[in-house]
Amino acid sequence: MQRRKYHRLGYIGIGVARHEWSPSCPPYQERNELRTHPLCFLLSSYGREQIAREAESEDIEDIILKPVTPSKLYNVIAALFGKTDQKSNVNTLLPTDIEFANILKGTHVLVVEDNDINQQVALGLLQSVGMIATIANNGAEALEKVFSNSYDMVLMDCQMPVMDGYTATEKIREDERFATLPIIAISANTMTGDRDKCLKAGMNDHVAKPIEPADLYTTLIKWKPHTNPDAVSGDGDRNEPKSSAVDALEIPAIKGIDTLNGLRRVGGNTELYLFLLGKLATYYSDVAQDLTALVNSGKTEEATLLAHSLKGSAGNLGAMELYESAQIVESMLLNNQPGLDEAITDISKIVAPLIEAIMSAHLKYAPTEAPHETDASISCTQAIQYLRDALIALKKNQPKPAKEALYQLESYSWDLSARSMLNLANRKLSKYDFLETQIYIEQLLNFLEEDTLGK
Repeated sequence: MQRRKYHRLGYIGIGVARHEWSPSCPPYQERNELRTHPLCFLLSSYGREQIAREAESEDIEDIILKPVTPSKLYNVIAALFGKTDQKSNVNTLLPTDIEFANILKGTHVLVVEDNDINQQVALGLLQSVGMIATIANNGAEALEKVFSNSYDMVLMDCQMPVMDGYTATEKIREDERFATLPIIAISANTMTGDRDKCLKAGMNDHVAKPIEPADLYTTLIKWKPHTNPDAVSGDGDRNEPKSSAVDALEIPAIKGIDTLNGLRRVGGNTELYLFLLGKLATYYSDVAQDLTALVNSGKTEEATLLAHSLKGSAGNLGAMELYESAQIVESMLLNNQPGLDEAITDISKIVAPLIEAIMSAHLKYAPTEAPHETDASISCTQAIQYLRDALIALKKNQPKPAKEALYQLESYSWDLSARSMLNLANRKLSKYDFLETQIYIEQLLNFLEEDTLGK
């Protein structure tokens, strides 16, 4: 007699087998006919809050937002079966950073990304395995760099001001010299149609945001055009990935933030992670008001980009509730759906306590200086000159040189209040609010000039 097998675990996807999920859909009915009910979790491309209330009443144990990654799947399954030891993470089953570094070390990647926080996340991950990374702030800058430099591959964000990633990729592919240059999309939009759009534009592959380090490294290895013999020779310390800048710093518990996963997404660099959390709090402190103002003035495209930027930053740093709310707002803006005001209000309710928690931890634990890629820092005289350069560029409506000047100012030893002012200047510049950016730059300039006179 053949023993009947029972499955202790199952999942239901919204729209699976052309059925909307509900208690009457066939997968759910079949579950109810079993003597031993399997644990069920829901896979969804929609926001968690949007479906959580319905799922609660129907014995759905948990919800996983797509894209489904190995670590997300493992963590949910482990929790359902009561195995929540963080040491038993799925990443222990994957290659280690050292093994990734042995293959990827020395590979030169152009990272095309307009969001400053996401830029730093990408740099942290790439440099932690010994890769060389260059930043382009939008598609137009990417074209300039690709046509004048040599890169092994390109990581391309899709939604950016000035020129988006799709257009940039199409223009790169028009030049026969770059017909085989690997271009990998990095996007928070992970529906099948979005992936198809990336491939149609000429991209080779797709990595989802929030970035899972193992997924990123595996994709990079897949498309790496050649192997560096020195990187795989096993010659001791040369193959070690870059270690955290300050290993001794402690990551405090911050309500609303999954700090464990956020730290993983910056390559384990504790100093960088705490610094970026501070930027998240500064950049998006009044994001709900900004979204409302843009929507009310008819600037739907700008509002969509802001929601997209918030979603990417929050997801990469582990602020998952904020990520989900931003995802809902972005979807509503893209599809002209009702309920937008309520969704933006939900963001404001999340942001206020989150920022308070971040700033409390940031003031206690984080360094007052930005983490640097080298030990070099600029002098007060150099900082004054960069501020003046930024002002001149802004008065000529030239955001690119202004952003480059502000980037150089990250390595100056600012105190905490001035650092916050610099963050605000960067934030206003990212929104192309040149007038407000100039105000903050002038305040910083006055601060440094007075400090110089005082000495």
